[in-house]
Amino acid sequence: MKSSLSSIIITIVLTTLIVGSASYLIFNKSENNECFKTYQKDNISFEYPCDWGKDITNKETLGEIGTAVAPDGQASFQYPAIEIGFSFGTELVNEFNTTINNKKYPTKKFEGLGVTYLIFEMGTDVHKNGYNISYIYTNSEHEDDLKHIIETFRF
Repeated sequence: MKSSLSSIIITIVLTTLIVGSASYLIFNKSENNECFKTYQKDNISFEYPCDWGKDITNKETLGEIGTAVAPDGQASFQYPAIEIGFSFGTELVNEFNTTINNKKYPTKKFEGLGVTYLIFEMGTDVHKNGYNISYIYTNSEHEDDLKHIIETFRF
């Protein structure tokens, strides 16, 4: 009888620990994936993960540049695209189209210098106020963040 009661108590404790741990992991994962901030200025808006920071600066002739940067510093999202400096040490590895606001835009993927660099060419000169977009990352885990940013980009 005593060993039967001990088995029941151990089973209850283990079940509680397993269910509690699973619930914690699921809640934290969904909370992180569902938390987004919205950047909005004039006619531009997009969502980026809550734990990312943003930095809006003026850069020479490029006009206003919006940048959202991952907390680990391993990824950043920018518009207009900054293509300067990526011709040295990087190599064009792929060209394809990306859909933004139900319209397809040519996209170039560069790799080198320890980074992957994507430029979404929206038909504007990078030296004018346009909406070319660039995304730079060193770890593929940030690809899901890019997908969400692109899906929510509006102009």
